[in-house]
Amino acid sequence: MSATETKADFQRVLQMLSTQPALLDKYQLFVQQLNSDESVPAKILEMMRRRIGQIHGTASKPLASVSPDEDLQLSRAQFSQFSDDAKAALTIAELMPFGHADISDDDVAKLQHYFGERGAVVVLVAAAFQDVECRLAQSLDARFADVLAS
Repeated sequence: MSATETKADFQRVLQMLSTQPALLDKYQLFVQQLNSDESVPAKILEMMRRRIGQIHGTASKPLASVSPDEDLQLSRAQFSQFSDDAKAALTIAELMPFGHADISDDDVAKLQHYFGERGAVVVLVAAAFQDVECRLAQSLDARFADVLAS
């Protein structure tokens, strides 16, 4: 699965990075490694990506792994129907954009419980990276309008 396939919401970021091939290659490798790490289920990473995109107003159509009902629940920040491991990851996704300083030791301990230490790092990095990616896409859209139009 390529970065383009797993990050459909951020085609414009990939287009912007295409002006710097070496940077684009490094970006795609990083995203592929993050999304292929087996310590966190791909669906949970996708739900996190969706929720952070919804918070920023950058989310588009979800990938097939997230049902319309799940997507609706994500958009309402109603996580009760999800598994405990998904809830732990979604708590991080909910806090990362505007409340990252509120992520508690208990939140991280839950990640470690469900995903192990490596998985906890994957969840935290994925959430931080998604937040940055949303901010980057929003802030650079106007500056790279000519690249996006091509």
